Parts: sequence; C-alpha cells; structure tokens
Amino acid sequence: MKYAIGGLLNAIASIPIGQQKRKPEPRAVKRRPKSYPQLKKPRNKAREAINS
Repeated sequence: MKYAIGGLLNAIASIPIGQQKRKPEPRAVKRRPKSYPQLKKPRNKAREAINS
C-alpha cells in the first residue's frame, strides 16, 4: 500500500502545471485626489444646504 501511494504521489508531482493565465491586476490606489469633497449626505439635502 505504501508503494502504491508513493508511486501515485510521484506521478502527480512529475506533471508540470504550466503558466497560469491570470490577468495582472494593477498595484495602485483607485481613488484619485480631487478638488471637491466627497458627497457624504443625500444629494437632495446637499442641494438644499447650498441653495439656502
């Protein structure tokens, strides 16, 4: 039984996987600094605050 398992593991280990086809992900922060602050409340309330 030991020889069968050892032979099986050797057979599995001898098969190369090859190059994985994954698209490269960018290593960067997505949010860019902008000149306006983020909208942190509902848009209609922000409009009321500006217009009043």
